[in-house]
Amino acid sequence: MLDSARLHDFVSKYVNPPVNEIVSLKAEDGSWTITIDKSATAPHVIKETGNYNNAGKQRPAFHPGQVYVRHSSKSEPAKAEDLQRLIREGVSSWLSSLGEAVARVGIMEDGTDKGIPMRLVADGPALELSFKDNFPYSAAELGKPFGKTAAWIGKLVNKEGMRDDAHYCRRHDIYANPIYAFSDAAMERIAEILGESPDYNPYKKG
Repeated sequence: MLDSARLHDFVSKYVNPPVNEIVSLKAEDGSWTITIDKSATAPHVIKETGNYNNAGKQRPAFHPGQVYVRHSSKSEPAKAEDLQRLIREGVSSWLSSLGEAVARVGIMEDGTDKGIPMRLVADGPALELSFKDNFPYSAAELGKPFGKTAAWIGKLVNKEGMRDDAHYCRRHDIYANPIYAFSDAAMERIAEILGESPDYNPYKKG
């Protein structure tokens, strides 16, 4: 009755988000020890009324919307100061995780510690990343001075081997689909190619 899986299912019926890492252990004398690690998803809010039997009558033990916390050896409904503490702890944990993620972005992005210019902003997205360092152009921006589309530029840089050349192109893999940024050298190389061959067609084979 008190095995960990059943306890998890029982508790999850009454609170949201679910409480994980519930471990129960039966001793030789038949007593049980139930351990719950500190939850990373607290607070857990009661979502359904729980009743108990008192002299043959059903009495409510807790109500939807309540949050219970430990006060010394007791579990009691959270007070205002308890909720404020839980919110502070949650925000602190989130900011700590964000800081660690920001610190890793440069290393994750290209395997170096060069990093990517970024800043925290008050309005708009919380974290703004900028690839406008030594590779300030997207394919669309690269093609604009020559009246070429991003797709046309994409074909050219592939055909000329520029996409795989770190002098011309930098690949960013922090999103589901890679982002390619291009350097001033790429702009100069394209101008050189079109200067030599104004009718250059990257779609043409050979």
